[in-house]
Amino acid sequence: MARVYQLRLGHLILVRRSQSSVRASGRSSGGFLNLSLKQTNLTNLQKIVSTNQRKINGENEMTTNEKTTPKPKIALSRRAKAEWTGDLLHGSGRLTVGSGAVDVPYSVRSRFEDGQSATNPEELLGAAHAGCFTMALAAQLSRAQFAPTDIRTDANVAFEKNGDAFAITGIELVTSANVPGIDDATFQKFVADAKQNCPVSKALAAIEIRVKATLEQTARSPSSTRIATADRDDQRMSV
Repeated sequence: MARVYQLRLGHLILVRRSQSSVRASGRSSGGFLNLSLKQTNLTNLQKIVSTNQRKINGENEMTTNEKTTPKPKIALSRRAKAEWTGDLLHGSGRLTVGSGAVDVPYSVRSRFEDGQSATNPEELLGAAHAGCFTMALAAQLSRAQFAPTDIRTDANVAFEKNGDAFAITGIELVTSANVPGIDDATFQKFVADAKQNCPVSKALAAIEIRVKATLEQTARSPSSTRIATADRDDQRMSV
């Protein structure tokens, strides 16, 4: 993951970049939801997908059981841990997650200097947001019976210092996708919905989130790009 920072007089801006990608091999009914969940959660997830699929197919009639049975819930708890040794300037730490898939070092240098081998909280936040958005977009497309060949998303996290305080002030998601059979207007609607409703976007509602989405198409139809900001009325096109 590349890192870029800019230094201005009295105003420090750090941009952290993370990447996420999703690839699919052919059309699959619900394959994008092949998650490692407990059986209860997996069963509830399948019920939700089944209901959504019938809505897509125009089958809006509810069965007797659906009218009387409460909507299924999925309850998950994810864990992560940070460890630190020493003072701020000379110390260092490690960041781990409950699954064991991530175990990485971090330090004050890796947070404020480029070219370090360790990570930082902003990079991990960007990775989480890129991953969540990409999965949400894949879900939107799959529910509408579009099978994306691949989706790639970069996250640029702005980390700024004004006065004595640092703050994460915004995230830009730059995504591109190859989705057979979809037009750009429909694709952009799914992008806007994924940006608005992915769980990490909701958790980051206090900051500006921008999405620049490109639909990759065949040579006979050039790619087009649209930028969607948190304010749906303040959109602009760029090609």
